[in-house]
Amino acid sequence: MAALLTRLVESTPHAPVVYVSNGPWNLGGPITDLLQRHHFPAGALLLTDWGISPRAWFRSGRAHKRGSLERLATDLPGVQWVLVGDDGEHDPEIYRDFARSHPEQVRAIALRTVAPIGTQAPETEERVGTVPVVHAGDGRALADQLDRLGVLA
Repeated sequence: MAALLTRLVESTPHAPVVYVSNGPWNLGGPITDLLQRHHFPAGALLLTDWGISPRAWFRSGRAHKRGSLERLATDLPGVQWVLVGDDGEHDPEIYRDFARSHPEQVRAIALRTVAPIGTQAPETEERVGTVPVVHAGDGRALADQLDRLGVLA
């Protein structure tokens, strides 16, 4: 996935990189170290609080990601985002909903397919309105698909 994000940043100089994660904010240091060690581009971390909230025992990861994307749309209205995630949790649903409500701010969606060990993840493409959505088993295959669509141009 580092290769995909690096290609995205190289194709769009000064592009903001924001990592929206359900990881807890108090692990920001180790998460940053992991990203650096694996050569991910530098970027901001939007992490969440874990634990008890006034209304629930655990906080909603979906609400955190949805709220973070809405905040980015408001704070950076001129940015066209390439949303990168995986299909292991709720990224596909969250990203499709965001693309439907902000199509002018989503250039593409790239989803890594989480496949069982020893199996090949299929490469597929679909659209949410005019926004391309690509699926593949790793970042290099996703980058190749985005390149064919002209997203990395």
